[in-house]
Amino acid sequence: MQTQDREVLIGETTGGGANPGGPIPLAHSYVAFITSGRAINPVTGTNWEHVGVKPDIEVRAAGALACAYQKAIEAKIDGEKDARAKALLQKLLPDIQSGAAPLPAWKYPRG
Repeated sequence: MQTQDREVLIGETTGGGANPGGPIPLAHSYVAFITSGRAINPVTGTNWEHVGVKPDIEVRAAGALACAYQKAIEAKIDGEKDARAKALLQKLLPDIQSGAAPLPAWKYPRG
């Protein structure tokens, strides 16, 4: 998604687990994790194992949702043509920045 400019990644660099694999039993009840493949990004031709994916906007994980919410509101303001809606969105920004605004929460659909 990132290499195709389909979104903006916000947060911390990922752990770098790219290659598939699984546990292989060894003698005397030992188990080893053995990779069974190598993931290659089709755009960059690279592998992110032990490197991770670097975000476009680097912030601590605890602040990533607030940062993403702020960026989404800012983008909405930039594209908003209705002056009243734009003003309401602009009033929301200081509350997001101060932590006073409740952050969006994902609710899994029932079904």
